[in-house]
Amino acid sequence: MLIAVGLLIRVIERNHSLYEVQDDNRTWTLAQHEVELLRLRGAAQDVLIATLAGRPDVRAELQEFRLRFDIVYSRHAILSQTFRSGRFPAVEGSASTLRLQAGFLEQTVPLVDGPDAPLIDAMPAIEAEIRALRNAIRPLAVDGLAAIAGESVAARDSLGGEFRRFLGATLVLALLMALMIVLALQQNRAAERRLAASQRIRHDLDQMIEASLDAVLLVDGTGCITLHNRAAAEMFTTGEAPLVGLRFDALIAPECSANLPARTGHGREDITARSPAGRQFPAEIVVAEARAAGQRAHIVFMRDMTDVVEREETLRRAHDAARRGEEAKARFLAVMSHEMRTPLNGVLATLDLLRPCIAGDAQALRYLRIIERSGITALDQVNDVLELARIDNSGAAAYPETVFSPAQFLSDMVEQNRASARANGNALDLVVAPGLGELWVRGRASLLLRVIHNFLGNAIKFTSDGWVTLRLSAGDPVPPAGAPVTLRMAVQDTGIGIEKADLTRIFENFETLDQAYGRVREGSGLGLGIARIAAETLGGRIEVDSAPGEGSTFALIVPLPRVEAPENRATRPTEMSADTADGALPKQGAGAGPEPMHILVADDNAINREVLQELLVADGHSVVLAADGHAAVSAALDDAFDVILMDINMPECDGIEATRRLRAEGVDTPVLAVTAMAGPEQHAQFREAGLCAVLLKPINRVALRDALRRARREDEAPRPAAPQPAPPQPATPSREALDAAIRDDLRATVGEAALTDFTLRALADWDAALTGLPALLAEDRLDAFAQEAHRTAGSLASVGLARGAALFRQLQHHAQAADRAALAPLLTEARDERLRAGDALAPAPP
Repeated sequence: MLIAVGLLIRVIERNHSLYEVQDDNRTWTLAQHEVELLRLRGAAQDVLIATLAGRPDVRAELQEFRLRFDIVYSRHAILSQTFRSGRFPAVEGSASTLRLQAGFLEQTVPLVDGPDAPLIDAMPAIEAEIRALRNAIRPLAVDGLAAIAGESVAARDSLGGEFRRFLGATLVLALLMALMIVLALQQNRAAERRLAASQRIRHDLDQMIEASLDAVLLVDGTGCITLHNRAAAEMFTTGEAPLVGLRFDALIAPECSANLPARTGHGREDITARSPAGRQFPAEIVVAEARAAGQRAHIVFMRDMTDVVEREETLRRAHDAARRGEEAKARFLAVMSHEMRTPLNGVLATLDLLRPCIAGDAQALRYLRIIERSGITALDQVNDVLELARIDNSGAAAYPETVFSPAQFLSDMVEQNRASARANGNALDLVVAPGLGELWVRGRASLLLRVIHNFLGNAIKFTSDGWVTLRLSAGDPVPPAGAPVTLRMAVQDTGIGIEKADLTRIFENFETLDQAYGRVREGSGLGLGIARIAAETLGGRIEVDSAPGEGSTFALIVPLPRVEAPENRATRPTEMSADTADGALPKQGAGAGPEPMHILVADDNAINREVLQELLVADGHSVVLAADGHAAVSAALDDAFDVILMDINMPECDGIEATRRLRAEGVDTPVLAVTAMAGPEQHAQFREAGLCAVLLKPINRVALRDALRRARREDEAPRPAAPQPAPPQPATPSREALDAAIRDDLRATVGEAALTDFTLRALADWDAALTGLPALLAEDRLDAFAQEAHRTAGSLASVGLARGAALFRQLQHHAQAADRAALAPLLTEARDERLRAGDALAPAPP
């Protein structure tokens, strides 16, 4: 590369030299022409001087003149040819000057070539013309030399630039070559490192294979063993018979296939192996495909399973012996329990007879209750043992099939267990999925009773001051009559929970937990065992989800055939959505309201839904809840309701749109608009959508009853008419923080505890809104701001927080009007009002 650079420099120098020679030749030609012209003039002057001096012989001077003339003539021809060929740069006036000179030369040639006398006579004129011609030639020479110099400089600069660029490119190529050499060296070092790592890995792999307790054999395409580890030699030989060179099928019992390609990729397989000495033993084999020396081969991993098989056989025999012992114990306990049941029944019956006899003796009655509780506990345990024996001996045949309503069945169970739940401070709820309230099935209800009763009993006993919820749902859409429906009956609690490791053990018979259930209540340990067997007998299964301190969920999933409801069926149980999980079951009761109705309540605010539910259930109505317009439409299409209470402002699908959809589907159920703001200008919109009345929030019992009576009396959908007009602008905040009438009405309906719960949840919504609304305002999300303000206003109004509700209605109004300037002051006022509301709700000091 350095030699090439040197040669390039020499070429540049030589080219510069050539350019200099060419430039010097043109310069000399132009300059010499002027010199020769001056010499010609000098020769003419010499002739004139000699003539004027009277010299008789001027032939020498004439000869010199003729020589100089010939030279000028020759120079003129060369110069003219040079200009015509373009080798001279263009010079202004060069053509006219050369024509002038050509004319002089052509005119003078005859004189020069003629006799001396005419030439001497014409010499003064010739000398004058030469002087004039020299004055014309002088600028041509000067300009021509300057142009030649400029052209030469430009040419040299251009050539130098080209060569410099070439030199730069050459240097870049040299740098690239150097970089490639460096990269090649690095790649070489990396390849060396990879080779070393590969060699280390191969060495480590060889060591691992050699240290493996399993036999590893490499079998070539012909079925011969070419390589093996030490474990293979120890497994198949005693040292005298090498394995290399043996065919692999010699190590497999004849009844087992030695076709390695067929076994490739099948995972672990059990075979019978044999050593060259003839010893056969059980083995586990895994075959993988490989390539050795470019040929297809197989790697065989083999494990001697003799010890494992012997241990499994020992465990199987022990398990069979234990099962036989358990069956014998169960039969013994069944017989003994049957024999004990008769005297226990006699004892309990005698206690019933004895109670009237000692009615006046408080201490005797206390002793009697102790005996009675102990006898009932003993009888329960005996009944568990008898139930287990009954299921084991007779299976499902011992339990007849009946037609029943799962929702009514579970509702009865909840009512039966409500007192025991209340004794432990627990809330007991039932949640029935929409569409299942009218479902009837055929099945073994007594076995279902066993399972659910056990789930409920355990949940209530092992939960204190919490809640227990029984949920009924279906895995798939409810099929028509005659087809099976898969039901899920789940009991969820907030109790002490169970360790994951114990979730399987608790279903074993006579099994109790030492660190969880056993500390709370002693028992026979048969309850969940009976539940498991009963579920299997029903063709279902039990699922459990639990964690210590987080509660448990026990679910029975069972398929049952759906049937048509019998004509003499009982009144349907109340359906509730998941939104009522924290609320109580409907309480039957009279009231001054209309006849009991089946009512759908649609509201996106959970507090509003539950307050309406409590008011309605207290008057004996059955209620279904929906959290938005979509759910309301779905529920109304699946069930027949007497009245629908529809919140107007709901996300995604509002009350007006939901009502339009129902009317389009042909649903003519009266729909009452439930809203906090409904001016006269909105009534036409409600009427057009199919709403028949307006119920203003906050709702009290009197207004609700009146609206329901009017809905019941109307044969046709009534025209919308608000119970009272609402102004188009948001209401001015009340001077009182609390609406005593609303709160007293709720307190009389749901009780102080429920009112306190609703109030605390409404205050939590208030706090959340005060946190979230400023962020929405900062992001300029006014639609979301208005929606959140509406939701909070509804929560506060439903529990009588009047002034706070009015403030949030103002926030909603100004957000919908894009009045951003009014929002910040209102938020500040809402924060202050939150503190005042807290003070107003605080209990008075004693």
